[in-house]
Amino acid sequence: MIGARTLFTDIVTEETFPSVSKGRSATLDAARNELLCHRYYYYLTFTDKRYEAIVTTLSDEFFLSNITIVEILKRYISTLQRLRNEKIGKTILAKKYPHFSW
Repeated sequence: MIGARTLFTDIVTEETFPSVSKGRSATLDAARNELLCHRYYYYLTFTDKRYEAIVTTLSDEFFLSNITIVEILKRYISTLQRLRNEKIGKTILAKKYPHFSW
């Protein structure tokens, strides 16, 4: 066939890559949100900061807006209640997340 590129069709085949979903990872978001809850619990329990100051601090730490922080905290209220009921201390927080200063 005139104009058809048949010289290398027998040698070179097209690679097909498996489709990778794009966007945010749900597991990474869940891990971030759990850490955010632990940080909120820490600031609420072990510092004398007010609610607004805690939300602003978390906003600076996680590069999220204040509204997003509040929405995440609302969704993870059961985690916050569990932390409060178990009375988690600073040493447990430091072992779980050693890269943060508790």
